[in-house]
Amino acid sequence: MACSTHTGSDRVAKMRFEFELGDPSHLDSVLRTIKQIDGVYEAYRLVPGKGG
Repeated sequence: MACSTHTGSDRVAKMRFEFELGDPSHLDSVLRTIKQIDGVYEAYRLVPGKGG
């Protein structure tokens, strides 16, 4: 697992997490849970090779 954080001049922190799931079908549940955290504006998957 890896995590990186960047905070811009607008004081918004962008965090990127890299991890492996034993069952990729759990990803939707993980993203839904993260989106429910107070202060989280967006959560999504970046597909390798497609930017980010």
